[in-house]
Amino acid sequence: MNKVLTLFILSLIFVSCSGKKREQTRVVYTASLIGGVSFSGSLAIWGSNDRGDQLAIPYGTTSSADTINIPNGNWTFFAIGWEGSNNLEGSTKCAQSTSTLNGGQSTINLTLSSSVCSGSSFSGGSYVSANQFLPLKIIGCYNPGPLSSGQTCDNSNKANISSVKVKIESNTLDSSKTFDPIYSECFDESSVSSGLHTTALTIPTAPGVNFPFSFVVEAYSDTGCVTLSEEIEVKDSMLAFTSTHETYTDTISTELFLISDNQGSAGVASPASMTLITSSPNFDNTPDIQVSGLTSGFNIKFYDDASCTNQIGSAAITTATETFTLSSPLATDGTYTIYSIQENSGVDSVCSSSFVTYVYDSTTPTAPTAVAITTALNNNFPIISVSGLEIGANVELHADASCTSLQASFTAGSTTGSGTISSLADNTYTIYAMQTDTAGNQSLCSTANANFTIDTIAPAQASSVTLSSPATSPGNITTPIINVNFSEGTADVELHTDPTCNSNVASQLGASNPATLTTSTLSEGNYVFYAKIIDPAGNSSCSSAFVAYDVDLTAPSVTGLSNNAGVYQTFNWSWGCTETCSYDYDISQSATPTFPNSFSATTSDSVVSGDGVFYIHVRAQDSAGNISAAQSVTVNIDNTAPAYDNTKIPNFDEILYTSGSSVKAYWQGFTDVNMDTFDVIVYSNPGCSTLVGQPWLVNIILAIHLQHLYQQHLQTVITG
Repeated sequence: MNKVLTLFILSLIFVSCSGKKREQTRVVYTASLIGGVSFSGSLAIWGSNDRGDQLAIPYGTTSSADTINIPNGNWTFFAIGWEGSNNLEGSTKCAQSTSTLNGGQSTINLTLSSSVCSGSSFSGGSYVSANQFLPLKIIGCYNPGPLSSGQTCDNSNKANISSVKVKIESNTLDSSKTFDPIYSECFDESSVSSGLHTTALTIPTAPGVNFPFSFVVEAYSDTGCVTLSEEIEVKDSMLAFTSTHETYTDTISTELFLISDNQGSAGVASPASMTLITSSPNFDNTPDIQVSGLTSGFNIKFYDDASCTNQIGSAAITTATETFTLSSPLATDGTYTIYSIQENSGVDSVCSSSFVTYVYDSTTPTAPTAVAITTALNNNFPIISVSGLEIGANVELHADASCTSLQASFTAGSTTGSGTISSLADNTYTIYAMQTDTAGNQSLCSTANANFTIDTIAPAQASSVTLSSPATSPGNITTPIINVNFSEGTADVELHTDPTCNSNVASQLGASNPATLTTSTLSEGNYVFYAKIIDPAGNSSCSSAFVAYDVDLTAPSVTGLSNNAGVYQTFNWSWGCTETCSYDYDISQSATPTFPNSFSATTSDSVVSGDGVFYIHVRAQDSAGNISAAQSVTVNIDNTAPAYDNTKIPNFDEILYTSGSSVKAYWQGFTDVNMDTFDVIVYSNPGCSTLVGQPWLVNIILAIHLQHLYQQHLQTVITG
């Protein structure tokens, strides 16, 4: 959104010590009166009067009040506040006011506003954009000749200025008062060849007649503003071409050219770039270095430090880009950072910013400490692992102890590495190693070696695969034991459930013939086991011999038995099974079975004597050994005749009568006998020897036959 223009008020109060006119006026001022706002980029106050007196107070960022005494006269006062995060940087607000000081008391208000900054008392129109001073560029020059906007000073005309600071100094006209200067940040050269310093400073330039102040540029011969070379004062006549500075604009910045009489080493250009020609690391102690940006007829000097104080070589320059061999051999192993300078008639350039890094290594590496084969012995392309290596070393694998029979090589990525030897025929080999480090130093041949035999011939198949436990199939053992017979002396033996030996269920390492293997736990189902023989080299064969085994975990069920409701003198049971089974059974009058644990093929048995409830308990066992739950049924057996009681002769009032096709009998009931316990047996003749049909039950609950062998008899009369 648009910023509301706020007027910041700076009050200066002038007080005399008496009522009469004085030569000086005491000025009391404070930044706290500026609308309560502090300018983070500093604040400065200037003034000049008609007598030629000039006042400058670099107020900085403090907010404390202070006083000074200044001469009377007609004064014009100025103020600039910077709102940047660093001194003399950022947006500016300016103020200007006039007043006559005569020792009396008065107040002058300076209203700071950005629009005031474009006035002719602060800067020329082409040096202001949108009421803000253009940022400042500072170019250091030595004997530059005519200058113009956009120009830089190259090496031949570059002053000995590598960094700059700007400061505003005080002039209080009061010997009792001093103020610290306002210093800008340090600005290094934007280009080492042009002398250009691009700053963030927004300082008014190109002044009019009443331009209020001057400032000083501190020039340093090194970056970081450490070593002060000279100070150049930029006065209010800076638009004029003076012997120390000239000012131009390219419409986006103000260009301040500093004209120095101190060229120093800036007159000889530093080498522009350096390239290492000799590979690094290397055991060569006089490496080759290519340098560009040179002047023919000058000399080149090489140093192993960034300040170019420790010289390690020199040579005459013949072309602009040239390759030099270091003239002084490097004395010790180590990493060298090499810089250069150009020299002409005793004048050295500054030390080059470009450099090369060279690792000088003349130390012979140790021989590898361990050599081993890491692949299976049935591989004609074995991989050999080597330890005790230098990272980056070239490692060679040889088939002889003097390392003259090269088989393969590789580069070590760590202290242990490996290489692949191509196409070794079946045979016995001993492999040695040696290494050459990145500097080209070669070790001795290793005493460590890898001895191995390449064997790619598959072993003979297993001759037989048989069941051990259980000995037959089916079975209910889920981890059966299998015997495997083979002819290989010692081998790894595996059991698989597929004819290509890809479904392993058991293995035995380093087995001797015969091998006995216990499978992993199997679920219920049908299995066919094949044997895989693996020789020490890793060659394998899958057997055509096999053994089948059915895992049966389901118990059978007994069939054919049920409870019987009748009463019998003898009873025969028969039973069967849901599959081929043998049986174990118990006949007793106990509801709890006591099995003899003797399974047989018997499928029937009888109870022939006794009285009461009899049980038969039967359980079945299938061919896998699974035993069913017991099946138990009952039968009532009665082998005891009823007792004869002649006091219980029925007294029939009316013997029989017919009702349709039925014969009904009525009698006088017993008074002491429950007739529910009797059967009435009907005979067709006296003496009760000829039965008529089956007995008629009279509300029978307990099946007990009482034959009434009396002289009385029932004579049937059946009609219809």
